[in-house]
Amino acid sequence: MKHLSVLASLLAIAIFFACEKKPDSSKATALNPESAKTFDATAAYLDAGGDFYVYIRTEEILNRVPAYLDEWKNAAVALTTREGGSADPIEAWYAVGRKALLDTGLLQIRSFGMSCIQLEPDLSRTRSVLLLDEAAKSGSLWKLTGNRPPHPLDALDILPDSTVYTAFTDVDMQAFYSWLLEIAESLPDPAARAQVQQLPAMAEMALGMPPSEFFASLGSEIGFVITADESATMTIPAGGTPMELPKMAAAILFRVNDDKLYNLLSAKLDESVGRMLKLTKSDENGVRSTTVPLPVQGLPVAPTIARFGNYTVIATSPEIVTALARKVSPPPLLKDSTAFRRFASLEKMEGNGFAYLSETGSSILRRIQMNSLNADGDFPPEFRQPFEKLYGFASQRFVFTITRNEKDAATSVMYSPNGSRQMVAAAAILPAAAVAAVAMPGIAAMNAQAALQDDETAPLPADDDGQAVEP
Repeated sequence: MKHLSVLASLLAIAIFFACEKKPDSSKATALNPESAKTFDATAAYLDAGGDFYVYIRTEEILNRVPAYLDEWKNAAVALTTREGGSADPIEAWYAVGRKALLDTGLLQIRSFGMSCIQLEPDLSRTRSVLLLDEAAKSGSLWKLTGNRPPHPLDALDILPDSTVYTAFTDVDMQAFYSWLLEIAESLPDPAARAQVQQLPAMAEMALGMPPSEFFASLGSEIGFVITADESATMTIPAGGTPMELPKMAAAILFRVNDDKLYNLLSAKLDESVGRMLKLTKSDENGVRSTTVPLPVQGLPVAPTIARFGNYTVIATSPEIVTALARKVSPPPLLKDSTAFRRFASLEKMEGNGFAYLSETGSSILRRIQMNSLNADGDFPPEFRQPFEKLYGFASQRFVFTITRNEKDAATSVMYSPNGSRQMVAAAAILPAAAVAAVAMPGIAAMNAQAALQDDETAPLPADDDGQAVEP
């Protein structure tokens, strides 16, 4: 999923550089075999015949990025030296940043593609792809996500059917830590480099073990889940106005290889919170847990850490831990729900990450946002109804996404009710509507101020003798 967070930036770069290059239209251009191969490789991951299709070959565009960065650096050096400064710090720090960028693998993306096709009246499929070369696959960005081939989405085996929002992704924290240390070793400032070089020793002191040993105990996956129990309610202060919602709980899950993370968190709780509050500890049915009882009015919060199966969990309550551990009265699974079986009939449940927003979750999110909007006294009432209508048009009623590390690409497939035309229209209209909504209070205030000034400069009324009369 993190792979595709760069799509918007890449698209903007592509448009900027592509528009800057002005080919000679008087000369016929022969078909580039390499370009055709890149297009075919990208199209293999997309749906043809839908109502939305985008393809950008990014190789030549991104190949020019280092040269453009060099030009900006040279301009900064020229300006600095002209004013009597030293160019050495600029050159040194630029070399570090340039190398870090090149090492990510972002500039080795060959192409970007996206397609959308309507499968049923209320279901569309959107596919996205970043085509990569071998240099990109060995980059630090892709190593961070584990760079593993697609695998079964094991987290679906523990998520209860009360799940309203969840996301999981592969991650390699050891690779990320090593990358940071590598960058730190190349820092040009000796003082900064010396401070960063102390990080391993500081980390070992905090963790109680060498960082390498700690990272080795972690698995290659992290995720979170939010559940909602519609048979009970809770009250939250949304937008300054108390709001009643289904009883909700949340948890962050770390895939682990042993008990080191749980033992570390439990010890930290004992040393800090345990001195002030009595902690509730449990070790039953293969689930170890430590809970901090908090008397929070209206909110069902009792922070809990737990260890079961392949996971260490940080949760808002012991109840969600019990539901996830599935040791006592296990609830029905999300993957067995009618809504989820629909996705499973269309897509193989394998990948390197996934995200899901249920209809209930979408409804809760929209209610919170609309409540905050209505609580804003500066929001013009004339705009409230059309804005709510437009928000409903743009919002997704449900979303299910799977990301995959393919042999030569990073891909994403998303199922949702909204087709591409609706999404594109909303993306174009919503910013303008938001700007208008923000601007209207200012315009109204300016008009009021102008009217006040007119009143102050207007001649005072006169009496029968022609004398001004104070109002």
